[in-house]
Amino acid sequence: AVIMVGYAIRAVMISRSSAIGIRKALQQYQPEFCVYYAARNGARYQLGMWLPYLERLNRRFIVITRHPHTVAEITELTSAPVLLPKLKSAHGRLWHLVVDSLKAAFYVQNHQANVDLLRFPRLTHIWLNHGDSDKAANYSARHAAFDKVFVSGQQGVERYAAHGVRIRPDQFAIVGRPQIDRIATRDEPLAPGTPRTVLYAPTWHGGKPNTNYSSLFLGPKIIDALLARGATVIFRPHPQTYNDPDQTRLAQEIQHRLGADRKATGRQHVFGHAAEVDWDIPACFNHCDALITDVSSVASDFLATGKPLATVAIQQKGIAFREAIPMARVAYVIERDLSTLPDALDELLGPDSLAAARKAYRSYCLG
Repeated sequence: AVIMVGYAIRAVMISRSSAIGIRKALQQYQPEFCVYYAARNGARYQLGMWLPYLERLNRRFIVITRHPHTVAEITELTSAPVLLPKLKSAHGRLWHLVVDSLKAAFYVQNHQANVDLLRFPRLTHIWLNHGDSDKAANYSARHAAFDKVFVSGQQGVERYAAHGVRIRPDQFAIVGRPQIDRIATRDEPLAPGTPRTVLYAPTWHGGKPNTNYSSLFLGPKIIDALLARGATVIFRPHPQTYNDPDQTRLAQEIQHRLGADRKATGRQHVFGHAAEVDWDIPACFNHCDALITDVSSVASDFLATGKPLATVAIQQKGIAFREAIPMARVAYVIERDLSTLPDALDELLGPDSLAAARKAYRSYCLG
């Protein structure tokens, strides 16, 4: 018992000494803001979409992450220091990271553990999010706790009010969507009969049933319909897809179908490593002529292209879906029973009668 107590005291002293050492180093480094990441997964796409733009500010900042296994992934994404609090990050155990030069904290993930840093009132706490969409995560009541709520366009402001979430007008800042800077715009329609390439980018199933917007279980049938019309397909599932065995199986089934069709017809479908690693989302957008996706930030960003898109209705159907999901008013809706799939594909691969409405909606959504 005496030996164990001795080890415990020694561990506390080392931890305390380490915290003081880190604080001194940070005081010397003088970071102006931090990015706080509390989730266990998703750092590559959630943090990764913002870090290049935060680095363009040419201001010193740090990334604070709560989970050891995220450190290697995050250090690949940024040259900024990445800090892992040695113990579970409660308020009293983050004191050594909140140095005097630190003025603001950005948050990209709606994790409940954000509250640990939100308890420091002298920081300006900014909700940045990791994409604009009509998903429930984009109008969470938790966001009222932040000093500033950054949104892409006016649609982001009105989305909260439409769902009964009160955010003061002075909390909002419309900042646009910097991630679209590498997306090429093509507002002119293709000539009739031109071969089309369609990007199918389903989202993942979410954390619970009422946030499951994924059409991946319909994916094989959607792909078959595209192949029957002679379309070339780019298939890019959500990065979280491979954390679930059933979703992984569905993604692999689609990849197998595309591989078999490429061998049989010579059409150069893009999937697997080529679509998910070699290309990022802007590259996929620039290589396609139309998009099929779900309720997702992929749909919002795709507005920048000017090209037609379809969205799959999972949680609601018909008029209820269009009322709940504003994006659906400028997209061709594919119902869950696939009854509207032929009509949606007719428009995607043909006249695109929603082109003018979609162009008008673009600045409302993206700023």
